Amino acid sequence: MTPKETVIRFFQEGYTNRNFDFVMECVAENYTDHSPAGAKSNADAVGILKIVAEQYTCLRTEMVDIFAEGGMVATRVRYDGLHRETGRHITFEALENFRVENGTIVESWGYWPDREIEEKLRGESEPASSRSAEKRKGPPQDAAAPKNFDWISLQTAGWRGSGRRCRAAEPRWSCPCSPAAWPAGWQPTR
Repeated sequence: MTPKETVIRFFQEGYTNRNFDFVMECVAENYTDHSPAGAKSNADAVGILKIVAEQYTCLRTEMVDIFAEGGMVATRVRYDGLHRETGRHITFEALENFRVENGTIVESWGYWPDREIEEKLRGESEPASSRSAEKRKGPPQDAAAPKNFDWISLQTAGWRGSGRRCRAAEPRWSCPCSPAAWPAGWQPTR
């Protein structure tokens, strides 16, 4: 694989497919993450991906921009998913740069818009660039839920901030991003 293909596959397998075995193989054992997350190995990188997986369900990534020169790969990635603890559907973009050697990611530098993400999770006004995007809030607590819907795992899935861990690795119902999974009569708000 080229460095560009390695990075694309890292996002597909690590975030969308949650194939952490692939991440262990494509990220070097002595990997260094120069972002605030500060991973220092492939195991640390997988740990970060697992935390993200616990916080978001149906997380999708879209490569908005990707540029490669030699072993350096620069990306702008759009993340889209449902935050388990708040039930809010959010979309944000992050910048991530990678150094790839012999098909293995050895270093990265990243920027996630933490303040923007926190504002969206609190339901505060969104930045002007995304005000026209549809905002989805979680279903009300008293709504009739789909069969096998697990409110407890949805509400307790937080990691940062709440200090609680998810009771279930995956929700026990269909993807909440799909209208088929919404409780009867519930509609997203704009």
